[in-house]
Amino acid sequence: DLAASLSTLHSLEAVAGKDKLVVSTSCSLMHTAVDLVNETKLDDEIKSWLAFAAQKVVEVNALAKALAGQKDEVYFAANAAAQASRRSSPRVTNEEVQKAAAALRGSDHRRSTTVSARLDAQQKKLNLPVLPTTTIGSFPQTVEL
Repeated sequence: DLAASLSTLHSLEAVAGKDKLVVSTSCSLMHTAVDLVNETKLDDEIKSWLAFAAQKVVEVNALAKALAGQKDEVYFAANAAAQASRRSSPRVTNEEVQKAAAALRGSDHRRSTTVSARLDAQQKKLNLPVLPTTTIGSFPQTVEL
């Protein structure tokens, strides 16, 4: 949501000052998918809701320019349209899920058994070592592991 991000940046700018504000991603993009352009089989509606690394860099640049007074109204409008599309899409708005979530109570978030009872049951069923470890399939699978 570029409009919300820009609003936050304006608030920060008012507190910190223009010279102390740097627009950037919140974390490295090295583990982010590279570019939506490569996603040729992805539905266009869903695609409009996403930002991979290349798109995030464009968003950061658009936010920095907007903060400097050079807002790309067309780009921001397209982002607002994508946000509205996602909010109203039946793909993400499921009345049954909303009703079920609204019906949740505090007690639904608590387990009926204690941690120690669950640990005992887990140990009886799985017989795990003191420090169990797992590996992912891309690691070598050898007896030593």
